[in-house]
Parts: sequence; C-alpha cells; structure tokens
Amino acid sequence: MKILHITSSIDPKAGGVSQALRSMIRGLSAASVVNDVVSLDDPDSGVNEGDSFTAFLLGPPKTSWRYTKNLIPWLKENIANYDIVLIHGLWQYHSYAAHKVVTALRGKKPRLMVMPHGMLDPYFQKAEGRRLKALRNNVYWKLLEGRVVNDADKLLFTAQTEQDVSALAFTPYKIKSASVVGLGIETPPAWNDLMADAFLQQSGYQLPQNYLLFLGRINEKKGVDLLVDAWLHLKTKYPSFPGLMIAGPGLDSVTGEAVTAKLNGVKDAWLPGMLRGNAKWAAFYGAGAFVLPSHQENFGISVVESMLCHKAVLISNKVNISQEIAEGGGGLVENDDLPGTITLLERWHKLTNAEKSLMNRTACRVANELYSVENATARLMSAIGYGATQQV
Repeated sequence: MKILHITSSIDPKAGGVSQALRSMIRGLSAASVVNDVVSLDDPDSGVNEGDSFTAFLLGPPKTSWRYTKNLIPWLKENIANYDIVLIHGLWQYHSYAAHKVVTALRGKKPRLMVMPHGMLDPYFQKAEGRRLKALRNNVYWKLLEGRVVNDADKLLFTAQTEQDVSALAFTPYKIKSASVVGLGIETPPAWNDLMADAFLQQSGYQLPQNYLLFLGRINEKKGVDLLVDAWLHLKTKYPSFPGLMIAGPGLDSVTGEAVTAKLNGVKDAWLPGMLRGNAKWAAFYGAGAFVLPSHQENFGISVVESMLCHKAVLISNKVNISQEIAEGGGGLVENDDLPGTITLLERWHKLTNAEKSLMNRTACRVANELYSVENATARLMSAIGYGATQQV
C-alpha cells in the first residue's frame, strides 16, 4: 500500500501537524506501508533534513494561503500512483489542490481522506479577536473547504472530542465516514547526562531544579498568559512554590513579548526558547510537572511526551485528551481561565510528595496504554481498510 500525505508544511516550527505526521509515518512504515509526503515548503529550506521518508517540497509558497504553481501539475502527474491520498490540515492551498485533482480523475482513483488536526474546532470561530477570520472561514467553507471535507471518503480524528466538536463549526457538514485513530507517541530516550549538556548548550544555563514546564508554541491559544499570571500569583502566596520554565518558539510574538516583559528579572523563571533533541528531553525529565492551560488543543503531543517521561500533566479541559488523562489518574484538569489555572497549579502544589510520585508513575502507564505507536497504528490501519500486519 502506498499513501501520499499532503500538508502545508513539515517544518517542525510550524506546530503539531508536522510532528503528528512524522509519528504517523513511523508507525505506518513499520507496518510495511510506503509513505511519501508533499508539502508546500521551499525545497531549499532543509525542513526534511533527517527524515527517512521521501518528501517532495513544491514551494516556495506565496501568500498566507500558501499557493504554489508547482502543486497541481505534480499531483496530476503522480497522484494515480497511490492507494490513498491523506490531506493533513485544512484552510490552505494544499487541501484545495488535492481535492481538485482527485475528484477530476476518471476511472481508478486513490481514496481521499482528511485528517483535520483540530482545524474544524469551533474555538476558531468563536474566539475573541477572530470575528473577521470567522466570517472569512464561513465563506471559504461554503465555496471550497466544505467540499473537501464532505467529499472525502473518510475523516480521521485524533480524539473522540475532536470528532464531536468538528460537527458544530460549519454547515453543511455531511461527511461520509469518520474514525478516531488517535496518535502514537514514541517512547522517549532514557535520561542521560548528555541531555543536561545539550540543555546548557541550547539555553546558555544549567538545567534548573524544581520547576513547572510549559513546552510548545508561545501564543494566546495555548493560555501562556494565564499560566504566567497564575504562577506569579501563587509565587507570592507560597514562597516555596516551584519555578516556571516556558520553552518553545514564539518569544518574538505579541504573546511572547508580553510574557517576556512580565517575567523579566523575576527569580525562578526561565525562557530558553525552542528546545530540540536532548535539550527538550532534559527539560521534560527535570520538571516537576507539565502545564498546558490551552484554550484549544487538538491532541497535545507534548502532553503525552511529558507523561512518557513520568511527569504528571496539569492541563485545561480544552485539551481534547484531558478526559482520558483525568480518568486514568495521569494528571489534573481545570477550566481554561485564570481562576481555573490558579486552582490547577495550587492543587498540584498541595499534593504530598507521595501523591505526586504516584501521579507521575500513573501518567507514564496511562500514556503507554492509550498512546503507543503500535496501538495508534493498528487503529489507523483498521480505519483505512488494511490489517496492521498486511504486507504490500
């Protein structure tokens, strides 16, 4: 079986879609599926450096729609060579082009599937400051994107919550079929001293002790502003309250600059920027717990990575996998507002060391049970109509 994955970008800095795609491909490749990727990245960008799959970078793209004249001609010439065309993400040129070429084919054609990666969440239509974008999306849905979604042979979701809320944002929403396939997250490397060395090299300072960790894109959607305000409040209330590390790209964004200003000169606060490889794992292993008070989170790859490093997660109820985590005992969940975030951090602080240790161990067990690569691949193979052990 051959799958063509089509996405706007595979740049790791672009967010969770690129990371989710790579994780999915590793699982599928182990099941003897051939995976190729088409993205709209600049072929000279190096974003596919180190990847084991074949990537066709057909950019550079133009405009925020990420248009490139190279995509449709390439698809017309090559798309019939694949059994499945899987669109990752929506609202940009790649989904329009893939739908246009597949639906125009005559005779035998690949099955067209869409993995929205949370991009049908009603949050984006209701969030403050997005009124004009919401109106634009409604028009775009009726003209183009609704056809992509409703004509697809199947939609693939990473969580049941994502599937449920995706039906609430736009009309008409009349999909043919859907499956919840989840995501599989690879077991992280065990702790070693090279991780601390890598952290020092990338951040410029020694790995601290006794801190809460946020690791992800620094923007308003992630609730980073809530986290900083809640932490500053509790740091005043409890002198022994743990420190705060906010790691990730986006310090030069509006939210990032506001966070930097609030934490400038504050003791026990660290902003190392984006961490990669061993430095990222050092941050996970060194943390007391992981925090994500997001207003919308489709899956939360960093959430699961943290759990696999034996770290409890303190997350909002807008993280789509929060219910499973709370029910399993792998973390704490509260509302995605300032009172909820304060309560979230304070609940963790008031746990005994024994209770924290138990939750840390439980987090790893829950992550292995729910989000292993093997289980996610088996669900995906079943959803696309092939047994996980089928050979091609």
